[in-house]
This record gives sequence, C-alpha cells and structure tokens, in this order.
Amino acid sequence: MEIGDAMTVLSALSQSTRYRCVSHLVGHGRCTAGDLAVVLGVPANTMSSHLTILSHAGLVKSTREGRNIVYEAVIEPLSALVAELGRLMPR
Repeated sequence: MEIGDAMTVLSALSQSTRYRCVSHLVGHGRCTAGDLAVVLGVPANTMSSHLTILSHAGLVKSTREGRNIVYEAVIEPLSALVAELGRLMPR
C-alpha cells in the first residue's frame, strides 16, 4: 500500500461515525444509507456525506437495487492497511 493510500484510509476512519459505519458493514453485511443512519443515530444527510468520504477512500462500494442504494464494506483496503501497519512493528 502506498503511503498516500494509507493516509486516505486512516483519515477516512479517523472520524468515529465513519469508523462505526465500516465496522457495522463488515460485521452485518450490506445496508442502505437510511438504515445505517438509523443504526448509527445520525441524520440521513450526514450519513450520506460520511459514505461519500468512505467511498472515495475505497472502503465502501454501492450498488443500486431498485429504488435503493445498498452499501457494503470493501475489505481489501483494510487488509492492506493492517499489513502496512504491521511493518511498523519491531521484529
């Protein structure tokens, strides 16, 4: 993982609502923005802004299903970040 990509992912996860959003999607699977807003206790427009940031960081992806947009976590950037952080640990 390039340092710039790591910083983008870390920055996206540094806000508690976004961290909780990714955590919820990893643990519970796919979810609509409205459902995420209810679960996390944030206004829908705020959740939409958070999802945009997470999407730009490559941490979530969305698909349209009828009238809904469904979000799911993308595991690869998280795995790459964990590996990168592991390299910082002394051996």
